[in-house]
Amino acid sequence: MTEGIVQPNWDAKLIDAVKSKDLTVVEDVLDQAAPDIKAENALIWAAHLGLEDITRRLARLEEINLNAETKGKCVLEWALDSGHIGCAEILLEAGADGTLVKTPYKKRCPSLFSFSDEEWAEMLIPAIKENNDEAVKNCLEHNIPQDKLQSALLWAAHLGNEGALRQLVKIPHMDMDQKDDKNTHNALSWALTQSHIGCAKILVQAGADYTSLSNEQQKKYRESIRTLRAIQPYQAVNDDIVIKYEGYTVDTGDLTQIFNFKKRTVTERVGESLGAPVSFDQFRANAEDIREAYDWMKKRNKKTPAPFSARPRKLNKRHS
Repeated sequence: MTEGIVQPNWDAKLIDAVKSKDLTVVEDVLDQAAPDIKAENALIWAAHLGLEDITRRLARLEEINLNAETKGKCVLEWALDSGHIGCAEILLEAGADGTLVKTPYKKRCPSLFSFSDEEWAEMLIPAIKENNDEAVKNCLEHNIPQDKLQSALLWAAHLGNEGALRQLVKIPHMDMDQKDDKNTHNALSWALTQSHIGCAKILVQAGADYTSLSNEQQKKYRESIRTLRAIQPYQAVNDDIVIKYEGYTVDTGDLTQIFNFKKRTVTERVGESLGAPVSFDQFRANAEDIREAYDWMKKRNKKTPAPFSARPRKLNKRHS
């Protein structure tokens, strides 16, 4: 007679066996238990604890649900959340459904899963915040909307993430001077505000313009801007005028040249003192300086008048 005999709770015994982390103990329970044992919770524990041998053994059970959930997470998510990539690989090989895994968990091991462009876009800024240059690179290999890229540029400058910033400035059509949603800071001003001079140098070399800074910001960060001007000396005032930084002395202040392509003149400025404008024709000995300033303006898509008009060549007359 079996009446009154309490049957073992094999499901609970299996969980205890898993927690012992001993595959032999797990095998003993499976040998004794009824064929219809519910092993899903035990599998979740094995994945959560990173027990690869036990995860592999339980995943082979015929009736087990490899996509079981508890507390809002499926088995794969329990493995990934605990950083046990090996267990996740075992579960996927056994037939677990990777499409059930939510984006935050897939991010733990992107190589195991496929992502939509929207998911890659959502992962870009978190990757920058985590200073994960490889993850940033993976994101940028996909079709990220321009507004997300611009936001990423601001975040990289603000956080001082030079690795991410170097990748972002290489993307075509990036606006180096676009401001944030509050219309207060662009990438360069964020870099200067947070004292990330390395980021500021990267931005300036990529074409960020000092004149995009407010007058207050230019005064506040004057010393840093002088350092940056040594790297990239030009400032566009408008389509016609560009200022070239030549240097600085304690006695005289900033030394600059002002190229006015509309009036075709060059004016030297020492500190706040302006010299007399010199025509481009009079400045012919330094024509290369004019051409370099013009080329820089054209690269920034300025509608700058050409500095030198083409002149017809004189033809030598032949005597018959």
